[in-house]
Amino acid sequence: MNENNNLPTNVRVLAAVISVPSVLLIILMAFQIYYGDWDISLFEVIYTLFGATAIYIAIVGKLPSFLWASWKRKGDS
Repeated sequence: MNENNNLPTNVRVLAAVISVPSVLLIILMAFQIYYGDWDISLFEVIYTLFGATAIYIAIVGKLPSFLWASWKRKGDS
């Protein structure tokens, strides 16, 4: 059975729009670390992780495996 797990285009576009501020934050964090300013808040770290997930969704067009497994499990019952 070959399942097509690709997300609709509108979901990918939404993920791309959400990921734009995250890309800027990732660049800002890289400069902070490079110049020795290690005062990084927990919000920056969490937002970067959510942004990286949005970037993955926008580029690949599929949910990451850890999200897909939990989503599929809920739908099976």
